[in-house]
Amino acid sequence: MPMPNGAEKERKEATSLVDRLSVGRECGFFACALPLSVFALTLVSFLPSLQSGFLRWTDYETLVQNPEYRGLTWHHFRWMFSTFYLGNYRPLTWITFAFDYTFWGMNPFGYHLTSLVLHGINSILVYFIAVRLLSLAFPVSAALASANVKVAGGLAALLFSVHPLRCEPVVWLSGRSHLLAALFFLLTIVCYLRAVECQEKLVKRAWLVVAMCIYTLSLLSQPSEIALPVVLLILDIYPLKRLGSDPRQWFSPEVRQVWWEKTPFFVLGIGGGLIGLLAKKESTFSAGDLTVLRRAALVLYGLAFYAWKTIIPVGLSPVYEARFKFDPLSWPFLISDLAVLVMCVVVFAARSRWPAGVTSWLYYLLIVVPYAGFVLPVLGSGRLIAADRYSYVALLPWGVLAGASLHAGWRTWLVHRRRLGALILGSFPFVAIVITLMGLTWRQTQVWHDSYRLWKHAVEVTDRSPFESVVAHDHLGVALAEQGKFDEAITQFSEALRISPYFARTHNNLGIALALQGRLDEAIAQFSEAVRIAPEYRQAHYNLGTTFLRQGKRDEAVKEFYQGLGAAPTAEMHYQVAVALASGGKIQEAIGELEVALKLDPGYQPARRALERLTASGAK
Repeated sequence: MPMPNGAEKERKEATSLVDRLSVGRECGFFACALPLSVFALTLVSFLPSLQSGFLRWTDYETLVQNPEYRGLTWHHFRWMFSTFYLGNYRPLTWITFAFDYTFWGMNPFGYHLTSLVLHGINSILVYFIAVRLLSLAFPVSAALASANVKVAGGLAALLFSVHPLRCEPVVWLSGRSHLLAALFFLLTIVCYLRAVECQEKLVKRAWLVVAMCIYTLSLLSQPSEIALPVVLLILDIYPLKRLGSDPRQWFSPEVRQVWWEKTPFFVLGIGGGLIGLLAKKESTFSAGDLTVLRRAALVLYGLAFYAWKTIIPVGLSPVYEARFKFDPLSWPFLISDLAVLVMCVVVFAARSRWPAGVTSWLYYLLIVVPYAGFVLPVLGSGRLIAADRYSYVALLPWGVLAGASLHAGWRTWLVHRRRLGALILGSFPFVAIVITLMGLTWRQTQVWHDSYRLWKHAVEVTDRSPFESVVAHDHLGVALAEQGKFDEAITQFSEALRISPYFARTHNNLGIALALQGRLDEAIAQFSEAVRIAPEYRQAHYNLGTTFLRQGKRDEAVKEFYQGLGAAPTAEMHYQVAVALASGGKIQEAIGELEVALKLDPGYQPARRALERLTASGAK
């Protein structure tokens, strides 16, 4: 977004011509029609998501198998604001799920509708932010800014909202926290821009207080937007120009207030970051494999990856993973290193002539770097090196830059009275890009229709990439097993273990498939390997115990059941222990286990019926 030359003659000509074109009357139309059009086109692009279900990609753990969020009572709110369930702290996101459950029960349509509407609202917020930033970057006549900048802002919003990279956070229900955190993130920027515009100190302070309150809501949705205070400082440099272009002026007495007003935002951001790290602490493995070189490789790969997928958004997958102890000098990482280095050199060389490029690049670095290699979750089989959802707010500047290019073309045509055909021809590439992105998004949204389709696509994508995915093969195996295709499921589990034999979950899943086919000895071998790799893997202990029980090995079964109880036993686990004890003649011990099971779940009928039978037989 280069600043115009600003010649007085040019401004007068532009104003005169705009007046003749009656742009003033058009502004009212644009003010309503453009954001509504952006909202409508966004919803159209993601319409297939309304037919999607709950996915076997933490949706089951988050929503289907978790009753804690299903209600709006004090008990539910206390759980929402105190839990680090699945390694996340997101009480406001849980509240939205609670409302979904209240209105829709367990019908996934309503949950997807809520996510889609949230994304549509975000697209409108991006529109208003883009319009304001472009107006600041192109200080021409008010009429010209009101018309052309709104069109450019609409383009920027659409490039954000209909891009295929948005599919994961929109269609994957477990990714809703990114939508909600982004909504309040964008609202905070809107309020901050309003505060900067105000001349009255009291009104200015009121807008800043509102901005801080909304930022708090963003952190309560998911403490991911911790870089927002620095983003506000970047906006102060350009296009707000509150700090000046010379870094030596940034700490002068005249601009100290600019820094002081960010202090509450920094406090909130640091607090949110600490809560986020605390939530992740118990859900991730040690990052001891990450040397300084590997960390740098992950950061640079992530920066290049999101930029590349923004330009060519094909081959998208729910997982992109690399093995532990990966080689940071392999060609995918070296190419990424070179690409980021070239971009940094280009931006630095153009810093005086292209301030928008510099601020956009800095913003991108601030949002992406915390995710790339530092706080990304670690999988049991390897390291998640990128995720589409992490690009949700990171790529906003590129849409604004595209809108600036369109606005510059329109401004040139209006000022110099070029032919209308040239204007249409110059605008056609932007229209074509938006239509193409909408088509790609429609197709990518259909990939997320169900678990089988999602993981079949993921296997196809990752098998063609430099990083084969254990997780993709494992999840595809689960989806096939749910369809009763056990031979195909076993093939997928075996392929996953070929890639990495150290993924305990795959050994467990393979054991289940083998047990369902009656191959009990092979199943026991897989369950045993799972608990050897992960001794605290209580589900594998439980499965091993049930398999022993089927072979009549009661003592071995009881031992595994007790090891599987762990810190979070279930009623079913205690029931299985009771069955094993009762079959060995230990009636009183079995009764004790059944009583514990009913304390955990009073409505668990198998335990209640077994307790009645054992109590009756004991009385006789």
